[in-house]
Amino acid sequence: MTGRSDTTLDYATPAAAAPLAPPVSPLAAPHHLAYIDAARGWAFLGVLTFHTFARAPVKNYFIQSLAASGNYGVQLFFIASSLTLFMSLESRRTRDDRPITYFFIRRFFRIAPLFYCGIVFYLIAWGTGPRDFAPTGIHPHQIVLTALFLHGWWPDAINSVVPGGWSIAVEMNFYLLLPLLFLLLTTLRRAVIAFVISVPITIGISIAVAKLARASGDPTLLSGFTYYWLPRQFAVFLLGIIVFHLSRKPCNPALAKLTAILGLLGLIAVSLIGDRIPDTYLAHSICFAIILVALRSAPFRLLVNPATRLLGTISFSAYICHFVALDVATATLPKLSFLPTDQSLIIFAVLWVLGLVLTCACSLITYRLIEIPGQNLGRAIIARLAKPRRQGAACLP
Repeated sequence: MTGRSDTTLDYATPAAAAPLAPPVSPLAAPHHLAYIDAARGWAFLGVLTFHTFARAPVKNYFIQSLAASGNYGVQLFFIASSLTLFMSLESRRTRDDRPITYFFIRRFFRIAPLFYCGIVFYLIAWGTGPRDFAPTGIHPHQIVLTALFLHGWWPDAINSVVPGGWSIAVEMNFYLLLPLLFLLLTTLRRAVIAFVISVPITIGISIAVAKLARASGDPTLLSGFTYYWLPRQFAVFLLGIIVFHLSRKPCNPALAKLTAILGLLGLIAVSLIGDRIPDTYLAHSICFAIILVALRSAPFRLLVNPATRLLGTISFSAYICHFVALDVATATLPKLSFLPTDQSLIIFAVLWVLGLVLTCACSLITYRLIEIPGQNLGRAIIARLAKPRRQGAACLP
């Protein structure tokens, strides 16, 4: 879950088309796209709503369905991530002297500093006792795998040390594939074919692995693992690449608005009947992709506004912090004697607001004190690597 997108407003021009253009520093900060920042903000609100609902269930079916579908905000994060990273690679490939090296440095220092702080914090705050995905507690192998971003390949580590850490494992491992995908999926047609092929293959592999391993492990743990791991989520990232190619084509604003409305209606419909749809995470993801394509040309102020953009900026911090924020908010509820204990919707709303306020307060601090310094450290390392090459180029006659 990352915050501000590493993207530019226009795509890089091939070097041959602009031979006299001056070299651009690999440290040049790209412009951020408002609708992608807003999408990240909405993705986090979905996740927060889902985890609030888990602590304060609501009896109303409509609210239940929408709140439960907030879980798929993670898939929106994935789509926005692959979209922005394709934009970044496209923009930087003719500007950076070592584009792939710099890409991995940027991504590591974008994710690792805060995630490592999350490992330490949750080990102290929650201890090492038994929990979901770790029925026998936290052991050294889970901590080591998590620190190496390999926890996404081990059932009792994928989501045990840092809550929600499964998505970080999936994201970081996807980064290893991204340069190859960027070279292969160069057209919309290729991206669509890859998506269509990947869906049955990745779902089939996940089901087969779960069945083979079920005899020797906890069935619930294994079914969760084979949903969360990268092979199952890979097709979702491909949707982001499809959005990337679609976003390069001009779109009539009126048509884009209609498309966005249809995408939102589809999202609501899928949420209401999600329990009747197999692999509903893909149905939600397709709706997200449709909405993202439309928002590029028709950024509705209801969806794309300063509040959602700010939340998108701090969304990675918010994702890491909101679990403990909800714990604090839940512990605070009994002290609010004015709350009617028989009104589940009111309790849910109060908990959601408290969780959001506490999350934002914490995230603004971690964003400033951990995320930004971590990114600056990555830029400094890139500057050190780029300096000898720039100096060598300056010495040429």
